[in-house]
Amino acid sequence: MRHICIHVDGFGNIGRAFTRLLLSKSSLLDALDIRVCGVYDSTGGIYKPDGIDAQRIEELLKLPRSSLGSVGSKALNVAETWRAGDIIVEATPSIYDESHPINKRFIELIYSGAVIVTANKAPLALRPDLIVSYGLPSAGQRLYLSATVMAGTPLVWLAYGLAGRRVKRLIGVLNATTNYILTLVEEGYSMKEAIRRAQEEGIAEPDPSIDIEGYDPAAKLAILSTILGYPRSINDVARTPLTAIPEEEVRSPGEDVRVKYIAYLDPEKAYVRPEKIGTSLAAARVAWNMNAVTIEVEDYMIEVTGPGGGPSPTAGALLSDLINAARHRERAV
Repeated sequence: MRHICIHVDGFGNIGRAFTRLLLSKSSLLDALDIRVCGVYDSTGGIYKPDGIDAQRIEELLKLPRSSLGSVGSKALNVAETWRAGDIIVEATPSIYDESHPINKRFIELIYSGAVIVTANKAPLALRPDLIVSYGLPSAGQRLYLSATVMAGTPLVWLAYGLAGRRVKRLIGVLNATTNYILTLVEEGYSMKEAIRRAQEEGIAEPDPSIDIEGYDPAAKLAILSTILGYPRSINDVARTPLTAIPEEEVRSPGEDVRVKYIAYLDPEKAYVRPEKIGTSLAAARVAWNMNAVTIEVEDYMIEVTGPGGGPSPTAGALLSDLINAARHRERAV
C-alpha cells in the first residue's frame, strides 16, 4: 500500500501550527506511514509525491506568510496534485461566499472523492448537505470537521454521539473573541476600547467583523445544528451584532445574570446575539477566551466547557481528525 500523502492547503497561522505539530509526531507518522507531500498558500505551493523532507519543511515554516510561490511552483494548488488515497488538510480562511474560489475548490474536491480534514467552517456552513453526505461517522466518511467548532474541546464528537436522541435545545458561547471583549467591558472598558485591546493582544483580527457581526458563531451553530439532525446553513441563523447591547447592561446586568454572546438552537430556530442569561447556565460562568455549551437532550442536560479555537487547539483537532481519517483509509484498503 502506498504511503499516505498529506497536503496542507493554507499555510497561515493554523496551517503552520498543524505542520509543526505533525513534525513533532515522528513516531506517529512512521506508524501510519504518513508523509507531508504538499503545502500550499495563495501564491503557490510545493509538491513532492514521495514526501517533503523534514528539514525542508522547517525551512518553509520560517518563510513569511504568502510566499510559497516564490520558492515553489507559482499558482500551484492542491486540486492539481492530490490523488486517491491522499488526505487534504484544509486550513484556508473562512469566507462566507459560496462563489469564492476557495469554497468552489473545496466543493469540487469533495465531489471528486477527496478525503478532507478541515478547519474551514465556511463551505460547511454554506452547504449543510456536505456534512449530511460526507461528514457524519460512517465507513464512507470523507469529511472530518471537529476543528471547525470549539476546536480545543471535542464538541463535534459529542454531537456525533447524540445520534438518534432528541436534542431539545443548545445554548452556549461559541466565539472566544466576543467572550473576551465582553469580559473586558465587564471590567470597565468601553466596547471600542475592548475591541482595540483584543486586537492588540492578537485575540481579535485586524478586521473583527467576522466575530463582532456574528458570522463565526453563526457558522459554528449551523454546523452543530446539521450534525444534531436539524440541517441549517449560516443563512438560516439569525444574527445580531455584539455592539447592539448597551455597555451598561454588560456591566450591570442584574443579580445572577450576565450578558454573553449567545448561540442558540432548537428544532424551530437558531440565532446568535448578545443576551442576558442566568448563571445556572455554563455559558454565563465562562470568561475571557473560554467557551461553554449546554445541550438539553430528552430529559437531561449535558454541559461542556473548554477552550475554543486559536492556532494550537485547532492544530490539535486537525491532528486527531487526521488520525481518524488515516485509520479509515487503512480499513478501507
